[in-house]
Amino acid sequence: MPPKSGKKPSAMQVAQSFIKTYYKTVSESKKDTYRFYHENSHFLHSAGQDQQGSVTGLDAIKAAIAQSDLAGDAQKVNVDLDPGSMDAQNSANETVLLTVTGVITFQGEAVDRSRMFVQNFCLAPQMQQSGKKSYYVLND
Repeated sequence: MPPKSGKKPSAMQVAQSFIKTYYKTVSESKKDTYRFYHENSHFLHSAGQDQQGSVTGLDAIKAAIAQSDLAGDAQKVNVDLDPGSMDAQNSANETVLLTVTGVITFQGEAVDRSRMFVQNFCLAPQMQQSGKKSYYVLND
């Protein structure tokens, strides 16, 4: 993810790398989406008028994902970012604020259904055991 010059990656580079992996997981293994979060992460999922409260912690986030439309009857979830946009900016304590818009399609139900979505993330840095910096979802 970091540029070869050894410079710190830009917020946009962090965001592009993150969304590629995150939405691939949503599309291919939606139940594993919780792995992008940590115990101190906050998660809020709303769909139209269906407003859920914010939850904190891995067990609560895993349960919230399981109860969301991501865990519905759809056999496949497709996320299309081409008609949407992405904005990323650096924030306090080396976090990256990220807003993503696109179209999500739930396939394999009685009728395929699509809708536009907006998702906001606050990505926080972490050091991997290998010594490489990566990011996890602090707020979603």
